[in-house]
Amino acid sequence: MIPVFLTTCSKSKVGVGSSYRDWHTGVTVPNKILKARNSLYEVLRQRELRSLREAVRGLDFVKDSSMGGAYLPAHVRYARGQFMTSLERELQETLNLWFGANRLFFLSGLYGIVSALEPIQNYDVELAGRAAVHWNENRNALTDYLLGLLETGSVLLDCCGDARYSDLVDWKKIEESGFPVLHATDRQREGAQVRAEAGFLAANINEERLKRMRDGEKFPGINADIKFISHKDFRQLPTDTSGHLPLVGVVETGEDEFCDVIKEAARQRWDEHFRFEKILAFEKLKRSFKDGVSQCICIIPKKGHAYLVQWCKGSQIEDVFGGELLKVHSPHELTVKERLSRR
Repeated sequence: MIPVFLTTCSKSKVGVGSSYRDWHTGVTVPNKILKARNSLYEVLRQRELRSLREAVRGLDFVKDSSMGGAYLPAHVRYARGQFMTSLERELQETLNLWFGANRLFFLSGLYGIVSALEPIQNYDVELAGRAAVHWNENRNALTDYLLGLLETGSVLLDCCGDARYSDLVDWKKIEESGFPVLHATDRQREGAQVRAEAGFLAANINEERLKRMRDGEKFPGINADIKFISHKDFRQLPTDTSGHLPLVGVVETGEDEFCDVIKEAARQRWDEHFRFEKILAFEKLKRSFKDGVSQCICIIPKKGHAYLVQWCKGSQIEDVFGGELLKVHSPHELTVKERLSRR
């Protein structure tokens, strides 16, 4: 069995680098992927230039490019991410030996998908907005590229811990092609925790643990157990059809409540699962529903208590402020709209 780990890029990246040819390993990126990268690069160059930092349209975007750039292998560029931090801390000087027996891929806002040894440039493009829409539209190309690199006996281990990234791969197609798929989770499905524990597991993978890789199996991590779930039983927190996180309207009923909500969202990591929009007036509420607000809440902070919310999913605009107050402890409760709204 060959373990194939798939995780996310890192928001904080290692800078600098050297020529593409200094790192090139001979792996050829398909033209379809290069064209998709180049297309996104052009959009960002025109509209979000700062997110590209100093990245040029080099061989990582155009097959015959003559432009130079500052490159590092993807696993080095993303060395500050949760997965790589755990992996490198455990393996230290033997990381190259690990790559000889295992496979690692990253899902990226700019590159779509990259293998651990592929040379990439520095950038600040997150999988949101235009980038999220673009790669969701190129989901088949990303899946086919991954399939083309898999060897007989490969087992796909999704260690993203984030629906925005995991959903860029057609896992059903992977399974139908004969490769088992398992998704790494922890009890609360917190993305950073999943990635950190998965990196630790990857560093300590062996034949015995590979044989135990099956649905529902738990493995000890650094701070928590990590559990693998088969694809048929796995349910990601939802994104909308464009690949964005679901938009939640926050009705402002008091002074600076929105600021309090954002702080609470960050503390409880709700912001990893939802986007929040401030709603100040009745007209703004109407516009928000037209703009794709999937649910709307009136959050009333109570010191020392859980936040209370008022639901209006599926309600008439005029009835937004009616209904029952509900306690919310985690973003999972915010996704169970119909059951909560009937309580």
